[in-house]
Amino acid sequence: YQQANVVILPSLLANDFEAFCRSNPAPLPLLYRSQSGETSCDPLATDADIRSDIPQYCVYEEGQLVKTVSSLQSYSGQSTTGSALQAVKSGSLSDMVSFYLGCSFGFEGKLKEAGIP
Repeated sequence: YQQANVVILPSLLANDFEAFCRSNPAPLPLLYRSQSGETSCDPLATDADIRSDIPQYCVYEEGQLVKTVSSLQSYSGQSTTGSALQAVKSGSLSDMVSFYLGCSFGFEGKLKEAGIP
């Protein structure tokens, strides 16, 4: 199994974040970038739904953690406001892009099995 960290950003920021990941592949190995509003990640996991498959989501606004939630289902409405910032504030995932980043959880078990601390 491959585990991943997930970052969900407004599409307005997606290209810059992808460029940052590609410039820093060791700490930020990009496994998959979704399309705006895409809630699945078929290349990594069939039947996955980013809105509900993670036990806890941290919600940040202007760089500050404002809450944690157990599901993003309430964020799935379609935004009609046009602005990425307004879409985020209105709780819409329709303009959000998900980034799946490789993490050590995917290979830590194999290292331990091989006796490598």
